[in-house]
Amino acid sequence: MQGSAKCRTRAAVVFFSPLVLLGGLLTLPYLSNFEEATLATEVAAGVDRWQLASLLIAAGIGMMVLVVFAARTYLRDHGEDFWSFLAVPAATIGAAMLLYRFGFEGMTRAGLATTSETGRSFAQATPEIADNLSTWRLWIGVAGAGLMGIGWLSLAVSMMRSVRFNTAHVTVVTLGVLAGVAAIFIPYHWALYLLGGGAIFAAWPIGERMWSDTSEPQPVLELVGRHDRERAVAG
Repeated sequence: MQGSAKCRTRAAVVFFSPLVLLGGLLTLPYLSNFEEATLATEVAAGVDRWQLASLLIAAGIGMMVLVVFAARTYLRDHGEDFWSFLAVPAATIGAAMLLYRFGFEGMTRAGLATTSETGRSFAQATPEIADNLSTWRLWIGVAGAGLMGIGWLSLAVSMMRSVRFNTAHVTVVTLGVLAGVAAIFIPYHWALYLLGGGAIFAAWPIGERMWSDTSEPQPVLELVGRHDRERAVAG
């Protein structure tokens, strides 16, 4: 019973985390494009809204790491200890990069917008470093999305090798991860909703399985030997 209570507590975190990220994305004002001039105008038109959205996005990115930790713990407790372990550092480092790229930078834009009534773009406010930083901002986003994707796909492989998840769970999680990573590179506002939806699809199947599981944790086993024994019993 104690193991079930822990599972449900972790499942609640898994269910709630992508909603925080989606809430931040929905709070952002509509962006016709992602050009500097458009961003500066939209930020200046609603500084408080932009700050709130950036804060929720930053919190959501961080909480998606908690989802990985919760899934890793669940999988380890039920015998899968390799791929789930690899998922943790990749997802954590990737999330830190995305946190800087989207969360911190969004707060910085909002701060710059308060320096004048009309607001100024990042490039206008810091012309001496904007050109150098633009390349770094791009590659930080690419590296962060790539590492986050690798971490979540490692988690999907772990789920596939575990008897606790079925093919449907793994398929939905994989599609959610791919949709979320792809959305980061799509320069249209609707891609933000794709990102939020992808986070839900990636996390909720894990939460559903954890919530419904009433079994006690098992010690970590050698996967090949365990699967051989299970097949022998099933046969």
